[in-house]
Amino acid sequence: MRIFAMSKGRFYFLKQYHLTHDKNFLHDYYNHPEYIACYGILKRKWKLKPKVLIEVIRHRKGEKILDVGAGLRLLQPYVESCGAVYHSLDISSGFNPDILADAEKLSEFKSNAYNCIILSDVLEHLPNPGYVLKESLRVGRKVVIMVPNLYRLEALPFFPRDVFDRHLHMKSPFGWKHIVKSSGGQILSISGYYFIPSFCFNPKIFFLKRLDIIIDNLSIFHRIDHYITQKGWHKSMLKYFGQELIILCSKDKSLRC
Repeated sequence: MRIFAMSKGRFYFLKQYHLTHDKNFLHDYYNHPEYIACYGILKRKWKLKPKVLIEVIRHRKGEKILDVGAGLRLLQPYVESCGAVYHSLDISSGFNPDILADAEKLSEFKSNAYNCIILSDVLEHLPNPGYVLKESLRVGRKVVIMVPNLYRLEALPFFPRDVFDRHLHMKSPFGWKHIVKSSGGQILSISGYYFIPSFCFNPKIFFLKRLDIIIDNLSIFHRIDHYITQKGWHKSMLKYFGQELIILCSKDKSLRC
């Protein structure tokens, strides 16, 4: 019988998952106090994310939204402000989600139970992203996914990576588009988010990590990011050069955001 050894660091459990492919270790990783402490603090990059996602969803009063991998539930006030119903789902009990469950358990939900499913920074962390997306397209009339984009060099397949990385899947934006289509989804819109380059690819090299911190704290890069979004260029070909790619999809191509 495997014992959750709280004295071990969270990365011990991530490493054990990579070695054994036992999903129980992923559960332990995402419920480890170190993980909750690290991701329970609002990061600068996340501050504008809810507004960007809300613009994509364009939800209405009375609609039901399921936020999978919700974490801090940053979307909740924006969803509820117009009278829509917000439900959070997360595997980490430390975030006190409305639904404590594995994202790969969406098969337990009825078809079209929600108007929209949000998968923000989730698919790249799952053993079976295609299956989860397929189930999300069944449970939700629309699905919004946010995945690593070209400016997230650490999460792309082109660069060296840590064999025990928390990103279980490394794909280019076009690889994620392929997963959407192969899961039966029709792409309704694509946009980019956070146009500030991140050079901290794996294995993490100290000077690149420091460079990331410096760049992320320079106001000039944030002004450029704001200008690109303000001008609507995040929906042009520049969309592939954000740190995050946002894809709105559905089984029904006639739907529009």
